[in-house]
This record gives sequence, structure tokens and C-alpha cells, in this order.
Amino acid sequence: MRYPNIRTAGAPATTADEAMRTWGHQRTLGGQNDCPVKVPVPATGFTLLFTLAVRRHSLFLRMKLRSLLLLAWLAAACQSQPDRATGPATPPANAGPPAPAPAPTAPLRSAAGPAKLALTANALQIVDTESGSTRAIPLGQPFAQLVRTVTAVLGQAPARVGVNGECGAGPLKMATWANGLTLAFQEKPRRAGAAGRPWEFVGWALYSGRSAGPAPTTVAGVGLGSTRAEMERAYVITVMESTLGQEFSTTSGLYGLFDGTGPQARVAALWSGTSCVFR
Repeated sequence: MRYPNIRTAGAPATTADEAMRTWGHQRTLGGQNDCPVKVPVPATGFTLLFTLAVRRHSLFLRMKLRSLLLLAWLAAACQSQPDRATGPATPPANAGPPAPAPAPTAPLRSAAGPAKLALTANALQIVDTESGSTRAIPLGQPFAQLVRTVTAVLGQAPARVGVNGECGAGPLKMATWANGLTLAFQEKPRRAGAAGRPWEFVGWALYSGRSAGPAPTTVAGVGLGSTRAEMERAYVITVMESTLGQEFSTTSGLYGLFDGTGPQARVAALWSGTSCVFR
């Protein structure tokens, strides 16, 4: 094997033996040129193989460098945008106190307005006869507010107001209108800052024999004087003989009495919620 730059004794130097050429390879990194690297390579077949190997290695380095630059750019982009909050926003430190709860609604309509009172299980409803819209009055309403509302709708004040201390549920404050409607209120524990213990709405009752003016009915149109057949068409009822007479109840929480037996017996009383019924 003959090596470049080494002459064999006695062998004349040939142009092929001493021919050398300089191969310059230059790389560009980040836009700046590296110093040229000159490698003396014999002008043989080995030259081509060596050149290909160096170029392949250079291509690998360039690809690796581009990957590193891409990762660095992505990391910088992520750090430049803060994460968005995924939970509920925290109110600012200088935020004022929460808005107070709205005041109780004033009476819906006066007696001249197109409104009527309807009876439901454990509640009352005010029905706008023009639009058909309803407003529920659930249990728990304060005495003064509810009496004002019902008075405005019925067009008359209660005929009497008093406290019955002999009810099974304890003392009940009752407001009774001439049309037979009675609203029951029970005294509740005193609230902080209140002047006294409040009376809250706990039930209603409707009795015949005290009516002066149209008495309210349920939304289904059942009221005093409705027949048992009409009641059964509007509600699923259970009828039993009790110390009060022909007593009935519905699955929704309405209770009452029929004045007799048979499909033509009529409703003589209705109530819901806490009542003062003596058995």
C-alpha cells in the first residue's frame, strides 16, 4: 500500500503519487461562517467516499441544529403568553359589597285589575285573567305583606284577624275574609335585628257557610260547591270516612270534605298546609 507524501525508494515520482488537492468544507451556523477547514485528501476513489461522509455528517448537524432552534422558539413563545384562568374569576380587592337582595314585590294588582286568586297545594297563585300568567305565593311569606297582597286582589280586607291557641300545630294567627278564605300564619323564631318574632304563612282553608262574594277556586276550577265527579276528573283523590265526615285528599297535598256520598256530593271545605281542623 502506498501512502501520499511518501516516495518509494527507487520509484520515480509520478504526478499521481504526489498529486494532492485541498478540499475545503465550510458550514454556516446561525448565519455566521465557521473558519474553513481544509483537509488534504489523495485524489483517488477514497476522496469521493470521504467527501460524501463529511457532507452527510454536516447535513446531520444542520438538521439537529434546526431542531434545537425550533424547540427554543416554541419555549419562548409559550413563556410569552400566560396561562388562561380555568376556574371562576376572583373578584378584585377593591370590589364593593354584593348588591342587596331585591325588596319583596308589592301587591300585584288592585281590585280593579284583571287578577284573581287561585288555590294550590301548599301555596296560592295570582292569575292574570288577560294574559293567563301566574305568580306563585309560596309558604313562608310574612303576615303583613301577604295580607296586603290578598286584600288588593280580592278587593276587600279581612273580616277578622285573631290567634287561635288551641290548634294541634300550636297557636296560629288567622286572617279570614268574608268569602270563606282563611290564611294561617305561625310564629317563627326571632331573626337577628328584628323587632319581634315574625308570623309566616303556613297554610290556607276555605269553608262554606261564610261566603260573601265569589270564593277562590283551584287552578283546575274546583272549589266550594264542586261535585265529587268534577273533583275526580281534575285530581286523583282518596276518600275516607273520618270523624269529620267524607274526607278526601289528593296526591299533591289538597284536603277537603264532601257533604255526602256519591258522585253528586259537593265540596264543603278545602285546605292545604298547616290547618286547625278538630277531629
